[in-house]
Amino acid sequence: MSRGSAHGVILSTLPPNRSRWLHGDLVTRLNRRMTIECVVVHEEDQSTDA
Repeated sequence: MSRGSAHGVILSTLPPNRSRWLHGDLVTRLNRRMTIECVVVHEEDQSTDA
C-alpha cells in the first residue's frame, strides 16, 4: 500500500468457521492501520450430506 493509493481492500477468505484470518481478527487490525474500507467476502459454508 505504500507504493500507491487504493480505494479499499477486499479480503477473500474461507467461511468464518474455517478462516484463520477472521479468527485472528485481521479485519479489525487492518481497519486500525488504514483509512480505507476493508470488505470481507467468503463463500457460505455449504455442508452436504450425500
